[in-house]
Formats: sequence, structure tokens, C-alpha cells
Amino acid sequence: MELEEIIKRVLRDEPLGPRELDALSSWLLSKQGKEDFFNILERYDGNSGGDDILDYDLILKRLRSRIQAKPAKKLQGVFWWGISAAVIVLSVLMGQVFYETRVERTILPGMNGAILTLADGSDILLEKELVGEIRQGGAMINIHGSIIGYRNDSANLGDQYNLLAVQKGGEYVLTLGDGTRVWMNADSRLKYPVCFNDTLREVFLEGEAYFEVAPDSCCPFLVKTAQQEIKVLGTKFNVSAYLDEPTVTTLLEGSVYLTSVVVKGEHQLVPGEQVVIDPVSNEFTVTEVDAENVIAWTLGKFVFDDNTLEQVMKKLERWYGVEVDYVDPEVKKIVFKGNLPRYLDLRILLGMIERISPARFQVDGYKVTVSLF
Repeated sequence: MELEEIIKRVLRDEPLGPRELDALSSWLLSKQGKEDFFNILERYDGNSGGDDILDYDLILKRLRSRIQAKPAKKLQGVFWWGISAAVIVLSVLMGQVFYETRVERTILPGMNGAILTLADGSDILLEKELVGEIRQGGAMINIHGSIIGYRNDSANLGDQYNLLAVQKGGEYVLTLGDGTRVWMNADSRLKYPVCFNDTLREVFLEGEAYFEVAPDSCCPFLVKTAQQEIKVLGTKFNVSAYLDEPTVTTLLEGSVYLTSVVVKGEHQLVPGEQVVIDPVSNEFTVTEVDAENVIAWTLGKFVFDDNTLEQVMKKLERWYGVEVDYVDPEVKKIVFKGNLPRYLDLRILLGMIERISPARFQVDGYKVTVSLF
């Protein structure tokens, strides 16, 4: 069924089946699909005439009522629906799409939100309105809007793992069962045990996260990424481990031991040091940096220190959920230095970059074209 026909059924307040919901979700997960969705709604809005303007809030309410039609069970104050991750993503996207339609396609910054996958494979959409508790084995999961925390009653739950996935245009804060706090950046995933054992605290990261590890001299904390392992006892550090970029580890306090997955040997970091692992050669590069600038993203700021424009735009791609295209490859090499607010409309932020660099930006829907002045 075509996207336009599905939208017509929504406007007529007709029910949608699981296949139609999944199809709509798939469309909205692509940049072109989101553009098509906007265009269809605008065409109906423009052709309605008179006072018969589309009520976007009503349409969104109808869609969500179908997505969350029948709760499977209630867990300690949290309603949990047995629905696919694609449909959960649809619920998030619908809110984003309708809001942006009302404000004439303003490209908003990211917001708090994530998808929690429990040990049994069920998914929970974590939104700011969601408050409650879920018991999972010997752990109690406390959900309070933009923050989720674990409280352990038992240290022996076998190999039960949870997965916290933060989509593009998102961020989230997690407190693990040992008291360790983790700030997760956009387009990141963290896999961790429901309860740590008595000898090792081990988590798996893809993307970027800032860790404040609870001290425990008898139980090391281990962060594994595709390129490295980081071993600590109690410290503060930031890890950026996106698969398409070099892996960067920056230490703020304490001490960490870093081991490459490919190259043998261990490197001990001291506060203010940063290790970069090349994704091709797997070679280490150690430099001194201002570590506070590296974690500025957790405080609502972008801080760029002699970064190329390509590096800057990669961060904006993830935070705003846009696609970036370059007219001239040379524009990628522009070196940029400065501080920018993280919670601005993208058009305003790009305008600020234009005023201090030769880069020029053309925004068309969710596509940003970059050229030289």
C-alpha cells in the first residue's frame, strides 16, 4: 500500500493493521520517506480550504491510539506494550514529524529519549512522561522520565543483559546497579548486565558515552568497544566509539588502562590525556587535551578545538538527525574552533558557523548541502 493511501486512512480515522504501521515506520526512518510524509500532509492542508485545517494533534492522537491499542500487562506503574521496535520508533517519529510540521520544518535539536530492551527481548520506549518501576530478576529498574536507574537486590542473575539504545537526535542518562552513572550521546548503544557479579563489571559500548564509575577496588569496571578495552576501578572518562570514526578515549579523573583489540600492549592514561585509535591501522596516538571541553556535550554545549568541518558536521548529523552532502570536498578540510549552544534550531546554529567561516549551508528538508563561499 502506498504511503499516501495510509495517510488518507489516518485522516479518515480508519484503523491501520500491523503491516501498515510497520510500512509507515519504515518510510519515516528514511530521510526521503519523512520528506514524502511532509509533502503529503502539506498538500492536504493546502487543499482543505477555509477553516478546515488539519488538526495535527488529533492525527497524532489517532496514530498513537492504534500503536498502543491494548497493553499486555502493567509492571509496577509502567504500562508495557508487546510491540516491535519499529513501531516504537514510529511513535517517536510521529511526534517529531507533526511538531516540525507545525513550526514550518524547524530542525530541532535532540531530546531525552531511548529504547530499553529487557533481557526477555521486550522493548520499552523511555520518554520524559514515563515514570514507574520494573522488577527484573534481582534488580529493580526505576524509570523517571529522562533518567533510568538500577537497584540490585542480588548479585547472581546469570547472563541477563539489557540494551539501552539512543537514536539519532537523542540523549539519555543511566545509573547502573553499582552506582556508576553513564551519559549517552546520540546514535549510541550500551549493553550491560542487569546485575554485576562480585569480580567484574563489564559493559559494551557503540557510540559515545561519558562514564563516572563508582569506586570498587575489588571489582574492576571494563568498557569494551569494537577497537579497545578500558579497565578502571573508579574514575571519570569519555569514550567516542562510533564504527565509522576513530575511537577516542579522554580521561578526566583517576586512571584507566587501555588495550587495543588488535595491537598487543596496554597504555595507562593520566587525567588530561586522550588516546585516539586509527580505525585502519589500529595505531595509538596520545595527546594532552582540555578534557572539560570533550564532555561539554553533557552540559549543553558543542566545543570545537581545531576540528575539521567534516568532524563538526558528523556531530550535527547525529544530534539533529540530518543528512549532509558536500558540493566541494575541500570544504571538509576547513578548520573550525569555537563554542556553540547544543540546544539551538539547526538553521540558527549553521548561520553562526557561516559568520565565522567560508562555509555556506543550504537546508532542504533534512538534507544539508555544504559549499564554499
